[in-house]
Amino acid sequence: MYEDRAHAVELGEDEHFIVDLVGLKGYDENGRELGELTEVMQPGGNDVYVFVNRRTKKELLVPAIKRAILSTDVAGGRMILYSKALEEVAVENDI
Repeated sequence: MYEDRAHAVELGEDEHFIVDLVGLKGYDENGRELGELTEVMQPGGNDVYVFVNRRTKKELLVPAIKRAILSTDVAGGRMILYSKALEEVAVENDI
């Protein structure tokens, strides 16, 4: 479905349109690049962000929960993720 931004719902603080998230680069709080956000899955309870690191040939599946995401800077093209939380909730796969 296509929705013109002028007619889209108003988002709250810390909310973003999926189209604005796809393409962001993911980093942990130490500056380590985790990959590019290529997809947002919507399986039910929480969205799941899919980061693909083409250099390491890995994908990282991260639930969109506050304890895992430290900040999202759409204008700057980056999302900062908390490495300790990733150890507990993220899934890494070979691609």
